[in-house]
Amino acid sequence: QQHLPQSGCQVQGFSYPPVANRGQPQMQVGHALPHSYEVTSLRDLFTPLKSRMPIDVFHATDYRIVRMDCPVVATLHDAVPIKYPHWCTPRLRGLKNWLQQRAAKKADRVIALSHYAVTELVECFGVPEDRISVVYCGVAESWKQPVPQAEVDATLAQYGLARGYFLFVGTLQPRKNVERILQAYLSLPPGVQRDHALVVVGRAGWQCEAL
Repeated sequence: QQHLPQSGCQVQGFSYPPVANRGQPQMQVGHALPHSYEVTSLRDLFTPLKSRMPIDVFHATDYRIVRMDCPVVATLHDAVPIKYPHWCTPRLRGLKNWLQQRAAKKADRVIALSHYAVTELVECFGVPEDRISVVYCGVAESWKQPVPQAEVDATLAQYGLARGYFLFVGTLQPRKNVERILQAYLSLPPGVQRDHALVVVGRAGWQCEAL
């Protein structure tokens, strides 16, 4: 989004509109796609119709991939639900995995975030390796700006922390393996634990009661 315009490309945001009469407003980013995701998926599954798009290339940022009348590039993060199903919520797991496997094959080009992910995408989704490119996650310049020292000191004081703490950020759920992080931290010498706190940041997910 930052660098494509410098190459002469116009970037437009799209998102699926909510299902009619659902009763609750949903986040809408940029332009609305022709139909809701639910309607689009049914059309994609049971008819030969393609979604018509007024663009040259569509970039899908997750597994919600449908056929379009333009090339589709998709960023697929991993195959955890299929390779490690016990790490994911069992609700509608089989249906979701089947839909993801079908969707992944509809992308004309796939972006993986690591070389390790390429192996998973080939093995679990059947994506030909020659259709996958590895593009690492980028970091916007705004994240590289130093935070004013006064704000750092105030935050440390607010949470009773000293510099040099260990930080984990992520939803508390089995796939994040936070239990192993805790085991590793508690195995450190008491002096190390005293000088370097462990900070866990993340909302409660499924099966997190023990954590």
